[in-house]
Amino acid sequence: MKKSLLYLLLFVAANVVGGVVAILLSNVEPLLNGAPIDTTGLTVDGRSIGVATFWAYVLLVALMAVLRLTPHWRTLLPRRGGWRAEISALMAVVLLAYALTFLLAPLNLSDGGMMAHFESMKTSVLCVCLITVLGPLVEELVFRAGVLHSLLQRRWHPLPAVLLTAAVFAIVHGNPMQALPAFVSGTLLGVYYYRSGGLRLPLMAHILNNTLAALAMYFPWLEGYPAERTLAEQLTAGFLLLCASLLCVGWWWVLTAKSTDEIDKYRNDEDRND
Repeated sequence: MKKSLLYLLLFVAANVVGGVVAILLSNVEPLLNGAPIDTTGLTVDGRSIGVATFWAYVLLVALMAVLRLTPHWRTLLPRRGGWRAEISALMAVVLLAYALTFLLAPLNLSDGGMMAHFESMKTSVLCVCLITVLGPLVEELVFRAGVLHSLLQRRWHPLPAVLLTAAVFAIVHGNPMQALPAFVSGTLLGVYYYRSGGLRLPLMAHILNNTLAALAMYFPWLEGYPAERTLAEQLTAGFLLLCASLLCVGWWWVLTAKSTDEIDKYRNDEDRND
């Protein structure tokens, strides 16, 4: 449990550092002019948040590597169940993302201003890399290879370990519009991690999920379309997409059933390396 808390502490620290640097970047001019720092008047723009968080995450990954908190590189290599299993698992992520978009549209959940920040990030290469690649990498290292793996090492039953990790993953997103999808997708990513025995599949799935979200920044109609449908259409589309996603997960589960011995071998090897 202490190791799980260490991962979370490092993650929170990186985001706090990124936030402080973002405030400084957003207020460079008054600070350089010698104006007194008034915390009530400081503003932060999304681009500054993205750039500062990008470099904070780069330092976090480097620190985790130095502290040997990153998984062995071999966990990225094994393919459980072959390419058909991976395609099925990734299709489940795509279908789930759109299912949640339709199902949550009627709730009009608050995003805490995050969409406005994302809008200002889309012109920055570093920000786009943060959203689509670096962010998923850090979150998978912290929550799946870190927190979840630590709980499983402590002999937690997989189900509560996956659900607890997903709950914490949802909480750190900080607003209802992101938290609910994060809990659902975090649960699926946790299942992928446990079942596949490594970080390869959940990392690919996370990158794919965030890339779909990033596309909404450039094609607003992708996000606006569900909100323009009637309630019946939203619920029907969401339910059908959810069922299709579950079918893909089920097919992936069947295709990976014969690889459980190999998975246990890799998991035991990783435990010994820890």
